[in-house]
Amino acid sequence: MGFFSKNQFTFEQIDSLMAQIPELQLGEVKFSPHTLAAGWRKNTPKPGVDLAVGGLTGWLELEETLRFTEGTLSVHETWTGSPALFFISTPASAPADSAAGEALAGVPADHAGILHPGDDGQLQLLATLDPQQLRQLDRWMRTFPRL
Repeated sequence: MGFFSKNQFTFEQIDSLMAQIPELQLGEVKFSPHTLAAGWRKNTPKPGVDLAVGGLTGWLELEETLRFTEGTLSVHETWTGSPALFFISTPASAPADSAAGEALAGVPADHAGILHPGDDGQLQLLATLDPQQLRQLDRWMRTFPRL
């Protein structure tokens, strides 16, 4: 029993189901359902999540985002073709001498930081999610239809 099965549903069918899921606001970060176009022809619908923060929006793949909130994926990156590039990481997953480690300096170990490369190429910390918010995000994503 997984989430959407491959090639079983059309974009319209998935969009209709996803439209029933309310947005999730966690502090300054807003999450909303989004249908991604997968495959080399971009004709396979895949459930995803819009992440909006700091005037930017990025797309996340649902299953990978669930792996991040479960703790089995240490660094999460936006979907290929996403309007904005984000990295989501915990301080423990980013070496202190790395660009991500520098951007996450001072963030509590149990928090996740949402990072974005600025105009100068340096990673900027746009927002953090605390453990309770990460659990809320995980619960919210699990409300997506299982087909």
